[in-house]
Amino acid sequence: MIKNISNALRSYSTALGMISKHGLWSYFLLPGLFCLIVAAAIFGGAWALSDELGLWLGGLYPESWWGHDAITGALGYISFAGLLGVTLIVFKYIALIVSAPFLGPLSEKIESLATGQPAPKFNLKDMTTDMMRAVRISLRNVVRELFWTILFFIVLNLLIPVVGSILYAVAAFMLQAYYAGFGDMDPALERRRYGVRQRVAYVRSHKGLALGNGIVFVLLMLIPVLGWFLAPALGTAAATLDVVKNP
Repeated sequence: MIKNISNALRSYSTALGMISKHGLWSYFLLPGLFCLIVAAAIFGGAWALSDELGLWLGGLYPESWWGHDAITGALGYISFAGLLGVTLIVFKYIALIVSAPFLGPLSEKIESLATGQPAPKFNLKDMTTDMMRAVRISLRNVVRELFWTILFFIVLNLLIPVVGSILYAVAAFMLQAYYAGFGDMDPALERRRYGVRQRVAYVRSHKGLALGNGIVFVLLMLIPVLGWFLAPALGTAAATLDVVKNP
């Protein structure tokens, strides 16, 4: 497990070297732009919704209370923090879905360079297939990730106060990393004609690779603008190398 995590982390450095050497930065443009647009829409919506949610929660307290406006304002920030956690999970999947048609060709190019085999020519049908595949896998994964995230939140925070919050933060981060790595591996697994069950089995047997790839992906997603721009394409390139090395 630890060895695979380390190998996955090193794949990012290898992928960066290949991208720079072969001038593949153009593959980042459209996925990056789409992710920036999605980020602006999602985080802007979360901020606007948090204001409304804060006002609604504030309405539950009597207006005669001293500091009612301060309470409402604080509830707005608390609401935003809560929405932000869910938003980060949803954003990750939407970013991978909207980027899927453009990440497939990048994955193919990286695999071609790594194996010496020619990359397949662009095909509109393949682009549509990439999008539908990403939707299916993302829907499956987001349901499972949200389920485990909510379960860990309830169990750890209720049963182990204070320390449980720290354990929850670690568990939530690792969950996000695992499923992000899963999503990054998907284009390479698709070319092997793996069905959903086969992909799940592959990722489960290579948990370290998924975690290592996803750790960097999630950390990049925490960096506004630049991280959002780079994460989907760079994560996919690194994950493709992992799949090529571990058939």
